[in-house]
Amino acid sequence: KVSEWRDQYLVRRRKEVVLKDVLKEKIIAEIQVQCYPRELQVYDLIEEKLKCLMEQFAKKSTHPKKEKEMQDIMMALMTLARGCLVHPIIPNGREITIQFSPSRRGIPVKSPETCVYCNQMFRPTVPLTKTVDDENDTSDEDDVVPVTNSGPGLNWDLEGSDVEDDDDGDIILEYETRRKKKNLGKLVRFPAEFCGKTEQDEEKGHLIHEKCLESFHEGDETRCARCVDLENRVNLQNFIGQPLVPHKRYCTHIQPLPNVSGGFVASSKIEKVLAQFAKIPKGEKVLVLSFFKGALDLLEGIFVEDMGIECARYDGDMNHEDRKVELDRFKDKTKSCRVLLST
Repeated sequence: KVSEWRDQYLVRRRKEVVLKDVLKEKIIAEIQVQCYPRELQVYDLIEEKLKCLMEQFAKKSTHPKKEKEMQDIMMALMTLARGCLVHPIIPNGREITIQFSPSRRGIPVKSPETCVYCNQMFRPTVPLTKTVDDENDTSDEDDVVPVTNSGPGLNWDLEGSDVEDDDDGDIILEYETRRKKKNLGKLVRFPAEFCGKTEQDEEKGHLIHEKCLESFHEGDETRCARCVDLENRVNLQNFIGQPLVPHKRYCTHIQPLPNVSGGFVASSKIEKVLAQFAKIPKGEKVLVLSFFKGALDLLEGIFVEDMGIECARYDGDMNHEDRKVELDRFKDKTKSCRVLLST
Protein backbone atom coordinates (compact mmCIF):
# COMPACT_ATOMS: atom_id res chain seq x y z
CA LYS A 1 0.00 0.00 0.00
CA VAL A 2 1.15 3.54 -0.70
CA SER A 3 0.52 4.60 2.91
CA GLU A 4 2.77 1.81 4.22
CA TRP A 5 5.55 2.68 1.77
CA ARG A 6 5.24 6.37 2.65
CA ASP A 7 5.49 5.74 6.39
CA GLN A 8 8.50 3.48 5.92
CA TYR A 9 10.59 5.49 3.47
CA LEU A 10 9.53 9.14 3.66
CA VAL A 11 10.47 11.57 6.40
CA ARG A 12 7.49 13.81 7.02
CA ARG A 13 7.47 16.89 9.20
CA ARG A 14 3.83 16.76 10.26
CA LYS A 15 2.48 19.85 11.94
CA GLU A 16 1.00 17.94 14.84
CA VAL A 17 4.42 16.41 15.57
CA VAL A 18 6.68 19.43 15.06
CA LEU A 19 4.37 21.80 16.95
CA LYS A 20 3.00 19.33 19.47
CA ASP A 21 4.04 21.55 22.40
CA VAL A 22 2.41 24.65 20.84
CA LEU A 23 -0.79 23.48 19.23
CA LYS A 24 -3.92 22.79 21.19
CA GLU A 25 -5.50 19.38 20.93
CA LYS A 26 -7.52 19.03 17.73
CA ILE A 27 -11.12 18.04 18.30
CA ILE A 28 -13.22 16.98 15.33
CA ALA A 29 -16.98 16.75 15.79
CA GLU A 30 -19.18 15.52 12.95
CA ILE A 31 -22.74 16.77 13.29
CA GLN A 32 -25.61 15.30 11.31
CA VAL A 33 -28.16 17.83 10.08
CA GLN A 34 -31.71 16.62 9.57
CA CYS A 35 -33.51 18.57 6.84
CA TYR A 36 -37.26 18.89 6.58
CA PRO A 37 -38.47 16.58 3.77
CA ARG A 38 -40.26 19.51 2.11
CA GLU A 39 -36.99 21.44 2.20
CA LEU A 40 -35.54 18.96 -0.29
CA GLN A 41 -37.88 19.54 -3.23
CA VAL A 42 -35.11 20.90 -5.47
CA TYR A 43 -32.71 18.19 -4.34
CA ASP A 44 -35.28 15.53 -5.19
CA LEU A 45 -35.72 16.98 -8.68
CA ILE A 46 -31.97 16.99 -9.36
CA GLU A 47 -31.65 13.47 -7.98
CA GLU A 48 -34.39 12.31 -10.34
CA LYS A 49 -32.63 13.93 -13.33
CA LEU A 50 -29.40 12.27 -12.26
CA LYS A 51 -31.07 8.85 -12.11
CA CYS A 52 -32.56 9.35 -15.60
CA LEU A 53 -29.19 10.36 -16.98
CA MET A 54 -27.50 7.34 -15.41
CA GLU A 55 -30.04 5.13 -17.17
CA GLN A 56 -29.26 6.87 -20.48
CA PHE A 57 -25.56 6.52 -19.76
CA ALA A 58 -25.96 2.76 -19.38
CA LYS A 59 -27.71 2.54 -22.76
CA LYS A 60 -25.21 4.71 -24.66
CA SER A 61 -22.05 3.36 -23.03
CA THR A 62 -20.64 2.26 -26.41
CA HIS A 63 -20.15 5.87 -27.59
CA PRO A 64 -16.98 7.27 -25.93
CA LYS A 65 -17.71 10.91 -26.79
CA LYS A 66 -21.24 10.75 -25.41
CA GLU A 67 -19.94 8.90 -22.35
CA LYS A 68 -17.62 11.82 -21.55
CA GLU A 69 -20.40 14.36 -22.03
CA MET A 70 -22.74 12.44 -19.76
CA GLN A 71 -20.03 11.95 -17.13
CA ASP A 72 -19.42 15.70 -17.05
CA ILE A 73 -23.12 16.41 -16.71
CA MET A 74 -23.56 13.81 -13.96
CA MET A 75 -20.70 15.40 -12.00
CA ALA A 76 -22.32 18.83 -12.45
CA LEU A 77 -25.66 17.47 -11.24
CA MET A 78 -23.97 16.01 -8.17
CA THR A 79 -22.49 19.43 -7.43
CA LEU A 80 -25.92 21.05 -7.76
CA ALA A 81 -27.42 18.42 -5.45
CA ARG A 82 -24.72 19.06 -2.89
CA GLY A 83 -25.49 22.78 -2.99
CA CYS A 84 -29.19 22.10 -2.39
CA LEU A 85 -28.33 20.55 0.96
CA VAL A 86 -26.76 23.83 2.08
CA HIS A 87 -29.69 25.95 0.88
CA PRO A 88 -32.09 25.45 -2.06
CA ILE A 89 -31.13 28.85 -3.51
CA ILE A 90 -27.48 27.80 -3.96
CA PRO A 91 -27.74 25.90 -7.28
CA ASN A 92 -27.61 28.50 -10.07
CA GLY A 93 -28.81 31.21 -7.67
CA ARG A 94 -25.79 33.46 -7.24
CA GLU A 95 -27.67 36.41 -8.74
CA ILE A 96 -29.74 36.32 -5.53
CA THR A 97 -27.25 35.23 -2.84
CA ILE A 98 -24.66 37.84 -3.80
CA GLN A 99 -27.09 40.64 -2.91
CA PHE A 100 -26.99 39.59 0.75
CA SER A 101 -23.18 39.81 0.91
CA PRO A 102 -21.87 43.27 1.92
CA SER A 103 -18.46 42.56 0.36
CA ARG A 104 -19.74 41.02 -2.88
CA ARG A 105 -22.89 43.00 -3.60
CA GLY A 106 -21.21 45.23 -6.20
CA ILE A 107 -19.79 42.36 -8.26
CA PRO A 108 -21.78 41.97 -11.50
CA VAL A 109 -23.41 38.56 -11.98
CA LYS A 110 -24.78 37.62 -15.39
CA SER A 111 -28.18 36.02 -15.71
CA PRO A 112 -28.06 32.43 -17.01
CA GLU A 113 -27.45 32.28 -20.75
CA THR A 114 -30.33 29.89 -21.31
CA CYS A 115 -34.08 29.94 -21.75
CA VAL A 116 -35.62 30.16 -18.28
CA TYR A 117 -38.96 28.97 -19.65
CA CYS A 118 -38.12 25.57 -21.16
CA ASN A 119 -35.03 24.73 -19.09
CA GLN A 120 -36.42 23.31 -15.87
CA MET A 121 -33.00 23.43 -14.19
CA PHE A 122 -33.57 27.17 -13.91
CA ARG A 123 -37.16 26.92 -12.69
CA PRO A 124 -37.12 23.73 -10.55
CA THR A 125 -39.93 24.78 -8.19
CA VAL A 126 -42.25 26.03 -10.95
CA PRO A 127 -43.99 23.37 -13.08
CA LEU A 128 -43.93 23.89 -16.83
CA THR A 129 -47.56 24.45 -17.82
CA LYS A 130 -47.14 24.54 -21.61
CA THR A 131 -44.51 23.15 -23.94
CA VAL A 132 -43.46 24.28 -27.37
CA ASP A 133 -43.85 21.57 -29.99
CA ASP A 134 -43.51 21.31 -33.73
CA GLU A 135 -45.82 18.62 -35.08
CA ASN A 136 -44.40 18.92 -38.59
CA ASP A 137 -40.90 17.93 -37.54
CA THR A 138 -40.06 14.26 -38.02
CA SER A 139 -36.72 14.09 -36.24
CA ASP A 140 -36.16 11.51 -33.54
CA GLU A 141 -37.34 12.84 -30.17
CA ASP A 142 -35.25 10.21 -28.38
CA ASP A 143 -32.07 11.71 -29.75
CA VAL A 144 -31.44 13.62 -26.57
CA VAL A 145 -28.23 15.57 -26.21
CA PRO A 146 -27.05 18.22 -23.79
CA VAL A 147 -27.21 21.52 -25.63
CA THR A 148 -26.09 25.07 -24.98
CA ASN A 149 -26.80 28.35 -26.67
CA SER A 150 -23.78 27.87 -28.88
CA GLY A 151 -24.54 24.29 -29.92
CA PRO A 152 -24.43 20.70 -28.62
CA GLY A 153 -22.31 19.95 -25.58
CA LEU A 154 -22.18 20.93 -21.92
CA ASN A 155 -21.77 24.63 -21.31
CA TRP A 156 -18.95 25.15 -18.82
CA ASP A 157 -18.96 28.93 -19.24
CA LEU A 158 -18.36 29.67 -15.57
CA GLU A 159 -19.19 33.37 -15.55
CA GLY A 160 -21.21 33.84 -12.36
CA SER A 161 -21.03 30.29 -11.01
CA ASP A 162 -21.33 29.31 -7.44
CA VAL A 163 -18.64 26.68 -7.42
CA GLU A 164 -15.70 27.35 -5.14
CA ASP A 165 -12.38 29.02 -5.83
CA ASP A 166 -11.75 30.53 -9.27
CA ASP A 167 -14.77 29.10 -11.02
CA ASP A 168 -17.37 31.83 -11.29
CA GLY A 169 -20.53 30.98 -13.24
CA ASP A 170 -23.80 29.10 -13.39
CA ILE A 171 -23.74 25.49 -14.46
CA ILE A 172 -26.07 25.35 -17.44
CA LEU A 173 -27.73 22.02 -18.08
CA GLU A 174 -30.33 21.73 -20.78
CA TYR A 175 -31.88 18.51 -22.00
CA GLU A 176 -33.66 19.31 -25.25
CA THR A 177 -33.94 17.44 -28.50
CA ARG A 178 -32.22 18.84 -31.55
CA ARG A 179 -35.75 19.18 -32.98
CA LYS A 180 -36.82 21.55 -30.21
CA LYS A 181 -33.53 23.44 -30.21
CA LYS A 182 -33.84 24.13 -33.92
CA ASN A 183 -37.38 25.49 -33.77
CA LEU A 184 -37.47 27.68 -30.64
CA GLY A 185 -35.95 30.78 -32.22
CA LYS A 186 -33.48 33.26 -30.75
CA LEU A 187 -32.98 34.03 -27.08
CA VAL A 188 -34.50 37.41 -26.14
CA ARG A 189 -34.92 39.29 -22.86
CA PHE A 190 -38.02 38.50 -20.87
CA PRO A 191 -40.21 41.67 -20.95
CA ALA A 192 -39.81 43.83 -17.82
CA GLU A 193 -43.55 43.77 -17.13
CA PHE A 194 -43.25 40.04 -16.40
CA CYS A 195 -39.63 39.70 -15.23
CA GLY A 196 -38.31 41.33 -12.08
CA LYS A 197 -34.70 40.83 -13.18
CA THR A 198 -35.29 42.69 -16.45
CA GLU A 199 -37.11 45.42 -14.49
CA GLN A 200 -34.09 45.62 -12.18
CA ASP A 201 -31.53 45.75 -15.01
CA GLU A 202 -32.68 45.55 -18.62
CA GLU A 203 -29.28 44.40 -19.88
CA LYS A 204 -29.12 41.52 -17.39
CA GLY A 205 -32.72 40.34 -17.54
CA HIS A 206 -33.63 36.69 -17.90
CA LEU A 207 -33.65 35.14 -21.37
CA ILE A 208 -36.38 33.23 -23.19
CA HIS A 209 -36.69 31.72 -26.66
CA GLU A 210 -38.93 33.63 -29.07
CA LYS A 211 -41.25 30.62 -29.45
CA CYS A 212 -41.28 30.08 -25.68
CA LEU A 213 -42.30 33.72 -25.21
CA GLU A 214 -45.23 33.18 -27.57
CA SER A 215 -46.17 30.09 -25.57
CA PHE A 216 -45.87 32.10 -22.34
CA HIS A 217 -48.34 34.72 -23.60
CA GLU A 218 -50.76 31.97 -24.63
CA GLY A 219 -50.57 30.20 -21.25
CA ASP A 220 -51.73 31.01 -17.73
CA GLU A 221 -48.43 32.25 -16.29
CA THR A 222 -48.22 35.94 -15.44
CA ARG A 223 -44.61 36.18 -14.20
CA CYS A 224 -41.21 35.03 -15.36
CA ALA A 225 -40.88 31.46 -14.08
CA ARG A 226 -37.25 32.06 -13.14
CA CYS A 227 -38.21 34.99 -10.89
CA VAL A 228 -40.97 32.93 -9.26
CA ASP A 229 -38.56 30.04 -8.74
CA LEU A 230 -35.89 32.26 -7.17
CA GLU A 231 -38.52 33.72 -4.84
CA ASN A 232 -39.68 30.23 -3.87
CA ARG A 233 -36.20 28.96 -3.19
CA VAL A 234 -34.86 31.96 -1.28
CA ASN A 235 -37.99 31.97 0.89
CA LEU A 236 -38.15 28.17 1.20
CA GLN A 237 -41.72 28.04 -0.04
CA ASN A 238 -43.52 25.84 -2.57
CA PHE A 239 -44.73 26.87 -6.02
CA ILE A 240 -47.94 28.39 -4.62
CA GLY A 241 -46.11 30.41 -1.98
CA GLN A 242 -46.73 28.26 1.11
CA PRO A 243 -43.84 28.19 3.65
CA LEU A 244 -42.05 24.85 3.91
CA VAL A 245 -40.03 25.28 7.12
CA PRO A 246 -40.44 27.24 10.38
CA HIS A 247 -37.00 28.84 10.17
CA LYS A 248 -36.03 32.45 10.81
CA ARG A 249 -35.83 35.07 8.07
CA TYR A 250 -32.59 37.09 7.87
CA CYS A 251 -31.50 40.34 6.15
CA THR A 252 -35.12 41.47 5.81
CA HIS A 253 -34.05 44.99 4.78
CA ILE A 254 -32.55 43.63 1.54
CA GLN A 255 -34.94 43.02 -1.36
CA PRO A 256 -33.29 40.70 -3.91
CA LEU A 257 -35.90 41.26 -6.64
CA PRO A 258 -38.68 43.82 -7.21
CA ASN A 259 -42.02 42.86 -5.62
CA VAL A 260 -40.37 40.08 -3.60
CA SER A 261 -40.28 39.89 0.21
CA GLY A 262 -37.07 41.16 1.76
CA GLY A 263 -34.46 38.77 3.14
CA PHE A 264 -34.15 35.01 2.97
CA VAL A 265 -35.28 32.09 5.10
CA ALA A 266 -32.46 30.03 6.61
CA SER A 267 -32.12 26.35 5.77
CA SER A 268 -31.64 23.61 8.36
CA LYS A 269 -27.91 23.53 7.70
CA ILE A 270 -27.50 27.29 8.06
CA GLU A 271 -29.51 27.19 11.29
CA LYS A 272 -27.16 24.49 12.58
CA VAL A 273 -24.07 26.52 11.66
CA LEU A 274 -25.45 29.51 13.57
CA ALA A 275 -26.28 27.33 16.57
CA GLN A 276 -22.71 25.99 16.65
CA PHE A 277 -21.29 29.49 16.22
CA ALA A 278 -23.27 30.67 19.25
CA LYS A 279 -21.42 28.11 21.40
CA ILE A 280 -17.97 29.51 20.57
CA PRO A 281 -16.56 31.97 23.15
CA LYS A 282 -16.73 35.56 21.94
CA GLY A 283 -12.98 36.02 22.12
CA GLU A 284 -12.31 33.15 19.72
CA LYS A 285 -11.84 33.60 15.98
CA VAL A 286 -13.83 31.38 13.64
CA LEU A 287 -13.08 29.94 10.21
CA VAL A 288 -16.10 28.87 8.12
CA LEU A 289 -15.41 26.77 5.03
CA SER A 290 -17.84 26.03 2.22
CA PHE A 291 -17.61 24.61 -1.28
CA PHE A 292 -20.10 27.26 -2.47
CA LYS A 293 -19.62 31.02 -2.58
CA GLY A 294 -23.40 31.45 -2.40
CA ALA A 295 -23.39 29.84 1.04
CA LEU A 296 -20.72 32.30 2.18
CA ASP A 297 -22.83 35.16 0.78
CA LEU A 298 -25.78 34.15 2.97
CA LEU A 299 -23.66 33.61 6.09
CA GLU A 300 -21.86 36.91 5.59
CA GLY A 301 -25.21 38.66 5.35
CA ILE A 302 -26.33 37.14 8.66
CA PHE A 303 -23.06 37.80 10.47
CA VAL A 304 -22.54 41.37 9.23
CA GLU A 305 -26.04 42.74 8.56
CA ASP A 306 -27.98 41.07 11.39
CA MET A 307 -25.39 40.23 14.06
CA GLY A 308 -22.89 43.07 13.57
CA ILE A 309 -19.91 40.68 13.38
CA GLU A 310 -16.99 41.71 11.17
CA CYS A 311 -16.04 39.12 8.54
CA ALA A 312 -13.24 38.56 6.04
CA ARG A 313 -13.67 36.66 2.74
CA TYR A 314 -11.20 34.39 0.99
CA ASP A 315 -12.50 32.89 -2.25
CA GLY A 316 -12.35 32.88 -6.04
CA ASP A 317 -14.00 36.30 -6.37
CA MET A 318 -10.69 37.87 -5.30
CA ASN A 319 -7.20 38.19 -6.75
CA HIS A 320 -4.21 36.93 -4.76
CA GLU A 321 -3.31 40.36 -3.37
CA ASP A 322 -6.81 40.96 -2.02
CA ARG A 323 -6.87 37.47 -0.52
CA LYS A 324 -3.66 38.19 1.38
CA VAL A 325 -5.08 41.48 2.70
CA GLU A 326 -8.23 39.75 3.93
CA LEU A 327 -6.25 36.90 5.50
CA ASP A 328 -3.92 39.32 7.31
CA ARG A 329 -6.93 41.29 8.56
CA PHE A 330 -8.40 38.14 10.04
CA LYS A 331 -5.12 37.00 11.62
CA ASP A 332 -4.37 40.39 13.19
CA LYS A 333 -5.30 40.04 16.87
CA THR A 334 -5.61 43.81 17.22
CA LYS A 335 -8.40 43.94 14.62
CA SER A 336 -12.05 43.25 15.35
CA CYS A 337 -12.44 40.84 12.41
CA ARG A 338 -13.67 37.63 14.02
CA VAL A 339 -14.85 35.38 11.17
CA LEU A 340 -13.09 34.23 8.00
CA LEU A 341 -15.45 32.89 5.32
CA SER A 342 -13.50 30.81 2.84
CA THR A 343 -13.92 28.29 0.03
